[in-house]
Amino acid sequence: MNKTAVALSRHQETKGSRRAFTLAELLVVISTLGILAALVLPVLAGSKIDSQLFQCQNNLKGLSRAWIMYSDANSDKLVNLSTYNTAGAVMTSSNTPWRTEIASLSVTLPAGMVAGSAAAQKYLIEMGFKQPTPTVAGPLYPYVPNVDVLHCPADGRASLTASAYGNYAGPYAWDSYSGSAYLNGDAGGFTKRSQVLHPSGRFIWAEAAASGGENFGSWEMASYGRLTDAEGAFYSASFGDSPAAFHGTAANFSFCDGHVEIHSWSDPTTLNYAADTSSGKEAFGSTKTAADHLGNPDAIWCGAHYAGPQNP
Repeated sequence: MNKTAVALSRHQETKGSRRAFTLAELLVVISTLGILAALVLPVLAGSKIDSQLFQCQNNLKGLSRAWIMYSDANSDKLVNLSTYNTAGAVMTSSNTPWRTEIASLSVTLPAGMVAGSAAAQKYLIEMGFKQPTPTVAGPLYPYVPNVDVLHCPADGRASLTASAYGNYAGPYAWDSYSGSAYLNGDAGGFTKRSQVLHPSGRFIWAEAAASGGENFGSWEMASYGRLTDAEGAFYSASFGDSPAAFHGTAANFSFCDGHVEIHSWSDPTTLNYAADTSSGKEAFGSTKTAADHLGNPDAIWCGAHYAGPQNP
């Protein structure tokens, strides 16, 4: 037999010795892949959750540092923590809110951007922080020049449908944080950083979940409670504006000394209020009414950490 014939014979023998997987073997392989997927997917999901939490806390740390640096550069003065243009049509560098609400902006949408769309709402929210008018810049932007600090990646409102601007325009929203009303916000309160006597225990920004297209004004409570409440300190505290629960059952808070804490809500009514995306929930929603019951431990925690003349 010549060499060519021998090679051909060996090739045929090898080819003949090959066989396909049996059904049982295929099922074993598929089962193994399923087990591996079941092990890997929760790890990947957990990694995403951790990444979102880390980014959110970095956002709040950046805002807190900017809040402190602004005060240092302005003789202890606190930045305006409302979002309303308190000076009417004339906005100046001395009274500009930390983030100006959409209704008070003097901003033109880029060519091709559709008014009322999610893209337009996002752009206007960001410009309210960066450049609310052609001649007036956002007061904190020079200290944290990154518009991404406004948005928590776990804020699910960004996946909802956008509608026309104005009160109760949501439920889409891009901004995730709201400032304390008594730190030179809607309720006035302190105007100097030195007035905060317990900076490590008083928060500046809370994660907030308004349903009106953006977090308007400051984050206010219906009652801030009192240290001297007969039933216990801050027992009478109750929610006004909606808290958020972007991180499972928890929300992040930034404090006056610059640190950030995540706080888990324990009362189901708080979680229901936070998750509610119905229009106007903070004005006349049933979830707010339920969460405002006396003795809500979550409202008590907020009252105890809410900075202002009532709790310096």
